[in-house]
Amino acid sequence: MTTFTDRDILRRLAARQAEIASLPIHQQTVAGWKRLNDRKPGKPMVHIYQVCWHEMDVDGELTLQCQDPFHRAAEGQLRRTIYQWDHFRGDMVVTAEFGSPPVVRDTGFGLEVEEEIVRTDLRGGVVSHRFHPQIKTVADAEKLRPPQVIYDREATERNHARLHALFGDLLAIRPYGVNLEAYSQGYAPWDWLVRWWGVQEALTDLVERPQLAHLAMERLTQGVLARLDQYEALGLLNPSQGVVTGNGGLGYTDDLPGAPFDSVRQTTPDSAQGASVDLGENQVSAALWPVSDRATISPPQERQPSSIRLGQETGLSAGLGEGGIHTTDIWGGAMSQIFSGVSPRMHEEFALQYEA
Repeated sequence: MTTFTDRDILRRLAARQAEIASLPIHQQTVAGWKRLNDRKPGKPMVHIYQVCWHEMDVDGELTLQCQDPFHRAAEGQLRRTIYQWDHFRGDMVVTAEFGSPPVVRDTGFGLEVEEEIVRTDLRGGVVSHRFHPQIKTVADAEKLRPPQVIYDREATERNHARLHALFGDLLAIRPYGVNLEAYSQGYAPWDWLVRWWGVQEALTDLVERPQLAHLAMERLTQGVLARLDQYEALGLLNPSQGVVTGNGGLGYTDDLPGAPFDSVRQTTPDSAQGASVDLGENQVSAALWPVSDRATISPPQERQPSSIRLGQETGLSAGLGEGGIHTTDIWGGAMSQIFSGVSPRMHEEFALQYEA
Protein backbone atom coordinates (compact mmCIF):
# COMPACT_ATOMS: atom_id res chain seq x y z
CA MET A 1 0.00 0.00 0.00
CA THR A 2 1.33 3.42 -0.97
CA THR A 3 1.77 5.79 1.95
CA PHE A 4 2.12 9.54 1.60
CA THR A 5 5.57 9.39 3.15
CA ASP A 6 6.88 6.76 0.74
CA ARG A 7 5.44 8.54 -2.27
CA ASP A 8 6.86 11.89 -1.18
CA ILE A 9 10.33 10.40 -0.70
CA LEU A 10 10.31 8.72 -4.11
CA ARG A 11 9.00 11.78 -5.93
CA ARG A 12 11.67 13.99 -4.38
CA LEU A 13 14.40 11.57 -5.50
CA ALA A 14 12.86 11.13 -8.96
CA ALA A 15 12.72 14.90 -9.40
CA ARG A 16 16.41 15.12 -8.51
CA GLN A 17 17.31 12.45 -11.08
CA ALA A 18 15.24 14.26 -13.71
CA GLU A 19 17.09 17.48 -12.89
CA ILE A 20 20.46 15.76 -13.34
CA ALA A 21 19.31 14.12 -16.58
CA SER A 22 18.39 17.50 -18.07
CA LEU A 23 22.01 18.69 -18.03
CA PRO A 24 23.46 19.06 -21.56
CA ILE A 25 26.72 17.33 -20.59
CA HIS A 26 25.04 13.94 -21.07
CA GLN A 27 24.80 14.42 -24.84
CA GLN A 28 28.55 14.93 -24.97
CA THR A 29 29.16 11.90 -22.76
CA VAL A 30 26.93 9.66 -24.89
CA ALA A 31 28.88 10.79 -27.96
CA GLY A 32 32.09 9.80 -26.18
CA TRP A 33 30.80 6.31 -25.41
CA LYS A 34 29.63 5.87 -29.01
CA ARG A 35 33.05 6.90 -30.26
CA LEU A 36 34.75 4.41 -27.95
CA ASN A 37 32.40 1.51 -28.71
CA ASP A 38 32.55 2.22 -32.44
CA ARG A 39 36.35 1.92 -32.21
CA LYS A 40 37.25 5.50 -33.05
CA PRO A 41 40.21 7.34 -31.47
CA GLY A 42 39.72 9.70 -28.56
CA LYS A 43 40.02 10.02 -24.81
CA PRO A 44 39.49 6.99 -22.56
CA MET A 45 36.06 6.83 -20.93
CA VAL A 46 35.71 6.28 -17.18
CA HIS A 47 32.86 4.32 -15.65
CA ILE A 48 32.88 3.15 -12.03
CA TYR A 49 30.72 0.14 -11.28
CA GLN A 50 30.61 -2.88 -8.96
CA VAL A 51 30.62 -0.39 -6.10
CA CYS A 52 30.84 -1.61 -2.49
CA TRP A 53 27.64 0.26 -1.66
CA HIS A 54 27.40 -1.07 1.88
CA GLU A 55 30.59 0.87 2.68
CA MET A 56 29.51 4.15 1.07
CA ASP A 57 26.78 5.40 3.37
CA VAL A 58 28.90 7.54 5.68
CA ASP A 59 26.54 10.53 5.83
CA GLY A 60 23.06 9.05 5.42
CA GLU A 61 22.62 9.84 1.72
CA LEU A 62 22.05 6.16 0.96
CA THR A 63 19.92 5.34 4.01
CA LEU A 64 16.54 4.01 2.91
CA GLN A 65 13.51 5.76 4.40
CA CYS A 66 10.58 4.10 2.63
CA GLN A 67 8.65 1.35 4.43
CA ASP A 68 7.15 -0.73 1.63
CA PRO A 69 9.65 -3.30 0.21
CA PHE A 70 8.78 -2.44 -3.41
CA HIS A 71 9.25 1.26 -2.69
CA ARG A 72 12.54 0.60 -0.90
CA ALA A 73 13.91 -1.17 -3.98
CA ALA A 74 13.06 1.83 -6.16
CA GLU A 75 14.39 4.22 -3.53
CA GLY A 76 17.71 2.38 -3.37
CA GLN A 77 18.16 2.61 -7.13
CA LEU A 78 17.37 6.33 -7.17
CA ARG A 79 19.64 7.09 -4.23
CA ARG A 80 22.57 5.22 -5.75
CA THR A 81 22.21 7.03 -9.07
CA ILE A 82 22.15 10.42 -7.36
CA TYR A 83 24.97 9.52 -4.97
CA GLN A 84 27.25 8.38 -7.77
CA TRP A 85 26.55 11.53 -9.76
CA ASP A 86 27.34 13.71 -6.78
CA HIS A 87 30.51 11.92 -5.66
CA PHE A 88 32.19 9.79 -8.37
CA ARG A 89 30.43 10.29 -11.67
CA GLY A 90 33.29 9.71 -14.12
CA ASP A 91 31.71 9.53 -17.59
CA MET A 92 28.33 8.61 -16.17
CA VAL A 93 25.11 9.12 -18.13
CA VAL A 94 21.91 9.84 -16.21
CA THR A 95 18.64 9.61 -18.14
CA ALA A 96 15.14 10.82 -17.32
CA GLU A 97 14.00 7.20 -17.23
CA PHE A 98 13.45 4.54 -14.60
CA GLY A 99 13.70 0.91 -15.60
CA SER A 100 10.87 -1.55 -15.01
CA PRO A 101 12.30 -5.06 -15.42
CA PRO A 102 10.38 -8.20 -16.34
CA VAL A 103 9.44 -10.67 -13.62
CA VAL A 104 11.16 -13.74 -15.01
CA ARG A 105 12.90 -16.83 -13.69
CA ASP A 106 14.02 -20.19 -14.98
CA THR A 107 14.29 -23.74 -13.71
CA GLY A 108 18.08 -23.88 -13.80
CA PHE A 109 20.48 -26.17 -15.63
CA GLY A 110 19.66 -29.36 -13.75
CA LEU A 111 22.24 -29.18 -10.96
CA GLU A 112 22.08 -27.19 -7.74
CA VAL A 113 25.17 -25.62 -6.21
CA GLU A 114 26.29 -27.41 -3.04
CA GLU A 115 28.78 -25.34 -1.09
CA GLU A 116 30.05 -23.95 2.18
CA ILE A 117 30.58 -20.20 2.48
CA VAL A 118 32.57 -17.98 4.83
CA ARG A 119 31.70 -14.31 5.34
CA THR A 120 34.18 -11.68 6.46
CA ASP A 121 31.70 -8.80 6.15
CA LEU A 122 28.09 -9.53 7.06
CA ARG A 123 26.89 -6.46 5.14
CA GLY A 124 28.58 -7.27 1.85
CA GLY A 125 27.79 -9.81 -0.83
CA VAL A 126 31.35 -11.10 -1.38
CA VAL A 127 31.98 -14.44 0.33
CA SER A 128 34.47 -17.30 0.15
CA HIS A 129 33.19 -20.54 -1.38
CA ARG A 130 34.04 -24.21 -0.99
CA PHE A 131 32.15 -26.08 -3.68
CA HIS A 132 31.18 -29.73 -3.31
CA PRO A 133 31.92 -31.43 -6.67
CA GLN A 134 28.91 -32.92 -8.44
CA ILE A 135 30.39 -33.48 -11.91
CA LYS A 136 32.69 -36.48 -11.68
CA THR A 137 31.51 -38.71 -14.53
CA VAL A 138 29.91 -38.52 -17.95
CA ALA A 139 26.60 -39.42 -16.33
CA ASP A 140 26.95 -36.42 -14.03
CA ALA A 141 27.67 -34.07 -16.95
CA GLU A 142 24.61 -35.42 -18.76
CA LYS A 143 22.45 -34.11 -15.92
CA LEU A 144 23.00 -30.62 -17.33
CA ARG A 145 19.85 -29.66 -19.24
CA PRO A 146 18.27 -26.56 -20.80
CA PRO A 147 16.35 -24.38 -18.35
CA GLN A 148 12.68 -23.57 -18.82
CA VAL A 149 11.96 -19.84 -18.71
CA ILE A 150 8.92 -18.68 -16.72
CA TYR A 151 7.68 -15.16 -17.42
CA ASP A 152 5.08 -13.57 -15.13
CA ARG A 153 3.48 -11.00 -17.40
CA GLU A 154 0.83 -9.95 -14.88
CA ALA A 155 3.39 -9.18 -12.18
CA THR A 156 5.53 -7.33 -14.72
CA GLU A 157 2.64 -5.11 -15.77
CA ARG A 158 1.56 -4.59 -12.17
CA ASN A 159 5.03 -3.39 -11.15
CA HIS A 160 5.16 -1.07 -14.15
CA ALA A 161 1.80 0.45 -13.20
CA ARG A 162 2.93 0.98 -9.60
CA LEU A 163 6.06 2.83 -10.67
CA HIS A 164 4.10 4.95 -13.13
CA ALA A 165 1.61 5.95 -10.43
CA LEU A 166 4.43 6.91 -8.07
CA PHE A 167 6.54 9.15 -10.29
CA GLY A 168 5.78 8.46 -13.94
CA ASP A 169 5.17 12.16 -14.55
CA LEU A 170 8.76 12.89 -13.46
CA LEU A 171 10.65 9.99 -15.01
CA ALA A 172 9.57 7.88 -17.97
CA ILE A 173 8.95 4.34 -16.71
CA ARG A 174 10.79 2.25 -19.26
CA PRO A 175 10.03 -1.47 -19.56
CA TYR A 176 13.07 -3.47 -20.52
CA GLY A 177 13.89 -7.06 -21.19
CA VAL A 178 16.50 -9.57 -20.10
CA ASN A 179 19.96 -8.06 -20.23
CA LEU A 180 22.38 -10.47 -21.93
CA GLU A 181 25.28 -8.34 -20.69
CA ALA A 182 24.45 -9.23 -17.10
CA TYR A 183 26.69 -11.89 -15.56
CA SER A 184 23.85 -14.32 -14.81
CA GLN A 185 22.34 -14.03 -18.30
CA GLY A 186 25.48 -13.84 -20.43
CA TYR A 187 27.93 -16.63 -21.13
CA ALA A 188 30.45 -17.40 -18.39
CA PRO A 189 30.66 -21.19 -18.69
CA TRP A 190 33.68 -21.86 -16.52
CA ASP A 191 32.47 -19.52 -13.80
CA TRP A 192 29.28 -21.58 -13.66
CA LEU A 193 30.76 -25.04 -14.19
CA VAL A 194 33.23 -24.81 -11.30
CA ARG A 195 30.31 -24.29 -8.92
CA TRP A 196 29.09 -27.77 -9.79
CA TRP A 197 32.53 -29.24 -10.46
CA GLY A 198 34.95 -27.63 -7.99
CA VAL A 199 37.70 -25.26 -9.13
CA GLN A 200 40.68 -27.60 -8.71
CA GLU A 201 38.72 -30.59 -9.96
CA ALA A 202 37.58 -28.78 -13.11
CA LEU A 203 41.06 -27.52 -13.99
CA THR A 204 42.54 -30.97 -13.39
CA ASP A 205 39.93 -32.66 -15.58
CA LEU A 206 40.59 -30.03 -18.22
CA VAL A 207 43.98 -31.69 -18.72
CA GLU A 208 43.35 -35.29 -17.71
CA ARG A 209 39.81 -35.79 -19.05
CA PRO A 210 39.26 -33.23 -21.83
CA GLN A 211 36.37 -35.27 -23.29
CA LEU A 212 34.43 -34.74 -20.09
CA ALA A 213 35.17 -31.01 -20.27
CA HIS A 214 33.94 -30.98 -23.89
CA LEU A 215 30.71 -32.68 -22.93
CA ALA A 216 29.96 -30.45 -19.95
CA MET A 217 30.79 -27.29 -21.88
CA GLU A 218 28.66 -28.32 -24.85
CA ARG A 219 25.64 -29.26 -22.75
CA LEU A 220 25.84 -26.04 -20.75
CA THR A 221 26.15 -23.92 -23.88
CA GLN A 222 23.24 -25.72 -25.53
CA GLY A 223 21.24 -24.80 -22.44
CA VAL A 224 22.25 -21.15 -22.73
CA LEU A 225 21.23 -21.14 -26.41
CA ALA A 226 17.88 -22.74 -25.55
CA ARG A 227 17.27 -20.11 -22.89
CA LEU A 228 18.15 -17.36 -25.37
CA ASP A 229 15.61 -18.73 -27.86
CA GLN A 230 12.94 -18.71 -25.14
CA TYR A 231 13.75 -15.11 -24.23
CA GLU A 232 13.30 -14.09 -27.85
CA ALA A 233 10.07 -16.08 -28.23
CA LEU A 234 8.68 -14.34 -25.14
CA GLY A 235 9.77 -10.93 -26.38
CA LEU A 236 12.19 -10.45 -23.50
CA LEU A 237 15.41 -9.40 -25.22
CA ASN A 238 16.64 -5.90 -24.53
CA PRO A 239 18.23 -3.69 -27.22
CA SER A 240 21.62 -2.71 -25.85
CA GLN A 241 21.81 1.06 -25.66
CA GLY A 242 23.23 2.60 -22.54
CA VAL A 243 23.30 -0.35 -20.17
CA VAL A 244 26.55 -1.66 -18.72
CA THR A 245 28.43 -3.93 -21.12
CA GLY A 246 31.10 -6.49 -20.43
CA ASN A 247 33.74 -4.94 -18.24
CA GLY A 248 31.64 -1.98 -17.16
CA GLY A 249 31.44 0.52 -20.01
CA LEU A 250 28.18 1.97 -21.25
CA GLY A 251 26.75 0.37 -24.37
CA TYR A 252 25.93 3.40 -26.52
CA THR A 253 26.89 2.54 -30.08
CA ASP A 254 25.93 3.10 -33.70
CA ASP A 255 26.85 -0.51 -34.50
CA LEU A 256 23.45 -1.87 -33.38
CA PRO A 257 19.91 -1.20 -34.62
CA GLY A 258 19.04 0.12 -31.15
CA ALA A 259 15.27 -0.11 -31.57
CA PRO A 260 13.45 0.95 -28.40
CA PHE A 261 11.79 -1.65 -26.22
CA ASP A 262 8.07 -1.63 -26.95
CA SER A 263 6.24 -0.86 -23.70
CA VAL A 264 2.90 -2.06 -25.09
CA ARG A 265 3.88 -5.37 -26.64
CA GLN A 266 6.65 -6.10 -24.11
CA THR A 267 8.86 -7.10 -27.00
CA THR A 268 11.42 -5.72 -29.36
CA PRO A 269 10.94 -5.23 -33.09
CA ASP A 270 12.47 -7.55 -35.67
CA SER A 271 15.77 -9.27 -34.88
CA ALA A 272 15.85 -8.70 -31.16
CA GLN A 273 18.97 -10.81 -30.75
CA GLY A 274 20.76 -8.82 -33.44
CA ALA A 275 20.09 -5.62 -31.50
CA SER A 276 21.64 -7.01 -28.34
CA VAL A 277 25.08 -7.34 -26.79
CA ASP A 278 26.01 -10.58 -25.08
CA LEU A 279 28.67 -11.02 -22.42
CA GLY A 280 31.19 -13.84 -22.56
CA GLU A 281 33.99 -14.45 -20.11
CA ASN A 282 36.49 -17.16 -19.28
CA GLN A 283 38.13 -15.99 -16.06
CA VAL A 284 38.58 -19.34 -14.35
CA SER A 285 40.82 -20.79 -17.08
CA ALA A 286 42.56 -17.51 -17.98
CA ALA A 287 45.92 -18.65 -16.61
CA LEU A 288 45.86 -21.76 -18.83
CA TRP A 289 45.62 -19.98 -22.16
CA PRO A 290 46.46 -20.59 -24.93
CA VAL A 291 46.25 -24.36 -24.38
CA SER A 292 42.88 -24.32 -22.62
CA ASP A 293 41.06 -22.55 -25.43
CA ARG A 294 42.01 -25.10 -28.04
CA ALA A 295 41.56 -28.04 -25.69
CA THR A 296 38.15 -27.20 -24.30
CA ILE A 297 36.36 -24.44 -26.18
CA SER A 298 37.02 -25.89 -29.62
CA PRO A 299 35.39 -29.29 -30.16
CA PRO A 300 36.42 -31.47 -33.11
CA GLN A 301 36.85 -29.53 -36.33
CA GLU A 302 33.90 -31.15 -38.08
CA ARG A 303 31.36 -29.29 -35.94
CA GLN A 304 31.02 -25.69 -34.90
CA PRO A 305 31.23 -25.07 -31.13
CA SER A 306 28.10 -23.79 -29.47
CA SER A 307 30.16 -21.09 -27.77
CA ILE A 308 30.83 -19.54 -31.17
CA ARG A 309 27.23 -20.02 -32.30
CA LEU A 310 26.15 -18.10 -29.20
CA GLY A 311 28.25 -15.12 -30.26
CA GLN A 312 26.73 -15.20 -33.74
CA GLU A 313 23.22 -14.82 -32.33
CA THR A 314 23.79 -11.27 -31.10
CA GLY A 315 24.91 -8.03 -32.70
CA LEU A 316 27.97 -7.51 -30.53
CA SER A 317 29.88 -9.67 -28.06
CA ALA A 318 31.64 -8.30 -25.01
CA GLY A 319 34.53 -10.55 -24.03
CA LEU A 320 36.28 -10.69 -20.67
CA GLY A 321 39.40 -12.74 -20.11
CA GLU A 322 40.99 -11.13 -17.05
CA GLY A 323 44.41 -11.22 -18.63
CA GLY A 324 43.98 -14.05 -21.06
CA ILE A 325 42.56 -13.56 -24.54
CA HIS A 326 45.72 -14.82 -26.26
CA THR A 327 44.44 -17.09 -29.02
CA THR A 328 42.06 -14.96 -30.98
CA ASP A 329 42.67 -17.08 -34.05
CA ILE A 330 40.28 -19.77 -32.75
CA TRP A 331 37.41 -17.32 -33.16
CA GLY A 332 38.68 -16.41 -36.63
CA GLY A 333 35.90 -13.98 -37.43
CA ALA A 334 33.23 -16.45 -36.36
CA MET A 335 31.54 -13.81 -34.23
CA SER A 336 29.95 -10.79 -35.79
CA GLN A 337 31.84 -8.21 -33.75
CA ILE A 338 33.73 -8.49 -30.48
CA PHE A 339 34.79 -5.80 -28.06
CA SER A 340 36.87 -6.70 -25.06
CA GLY A 341 37.92 -5.41 -21.69
CA VAL A 342 41.71 -5.51 -21.61
CA SER A 343 43.34 -6.23 -18.26
CA PRO A 344 46.48 -4.28 -17.27
CA ARG A 345 48.08 -7.73 -16.95
CA MET A 346 47.59 -8.56 -20.61
CA HIS A 347 50.73 -8.56 -22.74
CA GLU A 348 50.76 -5.58 -25.09
CA GLU A 349 51.30 -7.64 -28.23
CA PHE A 350 48.25 -9.79 -27.45
CA ALA A 351 46.11 -6.73 -26.75
CA LEU A 352 47.13 -5.16 -30.06
CA GLN A 353 46.51 -8.45 -31.89
CA TYR A 354 43.06 -8.71 -30.36
CA GLU A 355 42.20 -5.12 -31.27
CA ALA A 356 43.32 -5.76 -34.82
